[in-house]
Amino acid sequence: LNNDIEQSYASLTNKPYRLHAVLVHDGKAGSGHYWSFIRDPKEDIWFRYNDTQVTKVDEEIVMKESIGGWNQTSAYCLVYLDDHLLQEASVLSGTKNLRSYALSSGSASSDDFYGTMLPRYLKDEVANDNVALMHEIEEGKTEAIVKQIHELYKPRYQICQKYPCREHQNLKAEQLNFPIYVHATKSPELGKWWVLDLCTTEVTGESLVTIGQDSTLGRKISEQIINKDGPKQLLPGLSDMNLLNELKQKFAVFSGNIVLVLKAINHFNHEEEWVQGWRTVSYIRKLKAMSWNGYYINLPNDLNRVIFLRACSEVNFLAKANKWTDALRLAKLIAYFSITNIDQTDPHRRQVLANLRNGFTSAPFPEEYQEVIVQIQKTIDTYQPSFDISDLGEKLDDQQEFEMLEKNAASSPDIYGWIEGWKVGSQKKLEEAIGQFKDKYKGWVEMHTMITEKKIPLTKEHVDAREAEYLRDKSH
Repeated sequence: LNNDIEQSYASLTNKPYRLHAVLVHDGKAGSGHYWSFIRDPKEDIWFRYNDTQVTKVDEEIVMKESIGGWNQTSAYCLVYLDDHLLQEASVLSGTKNLRSYALSSGSASSDDFYGTMLPRYLKDEVANDNVALMHEIEEGKTEAIVKQIHELYKPRYQICQKYPCREHQNLKAEQLNFPIYVHATKSPELGKWWVLDLCTTEVTGESLVTIGQDSTLGRKISEQIINKDGPKQLLPGLSDMNLLNELKQKFAVFSGNIVLVLKAINHFNHEEEWVQGWRTVSYIRKLKAMSWNGYYINLPNDLNRVIFLRACSEVNFLAKANKWTDALRLAKLIAYFSITNIDQTDPHRRQVLANLRNGFTSAPFPEEYQEVIVQIQKTIDTYQPSFDISDLGEKLDDQQEFEMLEKNAASSPDIYGWIEGWKVGSQKKLEEAIGQFKDKYKGWVEMHTMITEKKIPLTKEHVDAREAEYLRDKSH
């Protein structure tokens, strides 16, 4: 009987077969994960095909994960190939002239000669399936890209919508974002498009103009964003592009202006840099004719007036400390910049003159300084320089420096983009500088506010009280 059993399979040993592939299941009867091991007969190497990953593995791993008893993995299908067919295919393939496949690890590719063993109709079917699969993969990638673009676009445009379009509205620091600038000053529709274009470029590396409306991605963006909450069309017309270029030029100037405003505030926050602050404000005031936004003219002007009041107190303190030369040098600077930085009809100009006169009379200046004191008062009173400023040793005007600052800010490639965290960045920087200024010059800010509201200089009693408080603080 044993002999009969052994001989019963003798006729099945004429053609050798080799294990070629193992289909493996990991899990239980109702659920799990599938992958396969496939042997490259030419190289006698096994590969694991697990979803999109193709990796080389040892035969020991194949047997371990296929036999069962290791975790929950076991083979459910074995594929064998006729060894004679494999040898024929190897001879036919000769050198590596058939199609190849690459490993997920990025290592060298290996020849795939299995196609030589397939009938034509099967090869065509596989090829068609591969084309359909690649199309499906591309569709899935495009869907994911459009979804990512939309997720960026929606919250950003919602921020733009907080600023309704008013052509002459008072833009402030929180709007230092070109898409918001476009939406708020001229064209909400163009603002929409610019936000979408920025998001598209951020995700794909290409603008909507480059992508085009006839591409697969262009059509998907039109279907899923343009037709829902995006701009009216994927590509703006010529007139819109011309308007966009015009707004870019204006915004470049606008961005340069902001650099100067922050420069002035930061200078004023350091007492040793008051002159640099006054120089900056002088330049800003010259730019007023260039359609400066009102907020950015008024802010440095207000801070500038406060510093004039504060500087007058410093003159008074230096005079009482018998530092005559330092007191008159600062008074000359006050007089010089009061001409360029304060309007002739501004009550602050008369307040500065009154405060200096008060300081000159309350401290016993020696006789040799009286002529300079008269010249200083005459300069402020007549709005004309009455003394030589060359001995001040200060650089009082340098238009080239400020023009370079503006140019550098306006030429930054980032100024037209979406500034993520812009509120924390530009607005916070400005608010912190202003907050520091108000804390540092609190008493003089109050004086400035009262002068502005009453439109007349303060009484001598009020100024004396402020000066007395300052002197007490200074002595401490």
